[in-house]
Amino acid sequence: MMMKMMLNCRQASLLVDKKEYVELSTKEKMDLKMHLSTCKYCRNYSAQSKIINKTLIKVFKFNELELKLSNDQKQKLINSIK
Repeated sequence: MMMKMMLNCRQASLLVDKKEYVELSTKEKMDLKMHLSTCKYCRNYSAQSKIINKTLIKVFKFNELELKLSNDQKQKLINSIK
C-alpha cells in the first residue's frame, strides 16, 4: 500500500522541475519531500537542477543587454517588415 502512494523517480524528477516554474500543491510538496528523503539519486538531481537553473538565470540576465536592439536596428526592422 505504501509503495503505491510513493512517487517513482520519474514522477519526482518532474515535480523537481515543475517547482522551478510554479508553486506545487500541498500534496505534491509532501509527496516530493517523502521521495527525496528516501532517494539519494533524486536528491542529487534536485540539487543539480537548482544549480543549473541559477546558472542559466545569471547567464541570460548578464547577456540581456546584448540581446536588445538599438533604436536604429528596430527602425530598420520595422521598415523591412513594411
